[in-house]
Amino acid sequence: MQRIRSCIIVVGIAGTVAGAILAITAFATGEWRFFYDAKVTQFFTCAGQDPSTGLPMKAVTIFPMDAEQIYACGYLETSSWVRLGFVVFSDDHFVHTIYDKKFDQGYFVEPVCPSSPCTFVPGLYRIDVERARNVLGSTEFIVTTEKP
Repeated sequence: MQRIRSCIIVVGIAGTVAGAILAITAFATGEWRFFYDAKVTQFFTCAGQDPSTGLPMKAVTIFPMDAEQIYACGYLETSSWVRLGFVVFSDDHFVHTIYDKKFDQGYFVEPVCPSSPCTFVPGLYRIDVERARNVLGSTEFIVTTEKP
């Protein structure tokens, strides 16, 4: 009986030490945080990144059906990197999601279409940018059969 009790105590101590090491490592590397101060101050769709400046191109809200790619663009304010997700809806129905991307403070240009060229059908679309299921920003765009 004494031996079983000793084994339980040793396993308990080892588990506690392993858990503490895991928690310290996760906090030290930034995987876990007590709070996030991320805020998306600009969010829009654009045609990509300006090659000369590295910044997003101007906002575009109407894309042709045969567009090569559609980008979610904006500016993120945060004190450290955060994981963001982008959720695409068509007429308020879920289309697809892009999750678990790491971003730091600054401008971002993130491709929305899972493949190139885009395969969106004509209609009204919405993109939400999320952090841990909290919507930080939302924008709408239209896919049309006509050239804008």
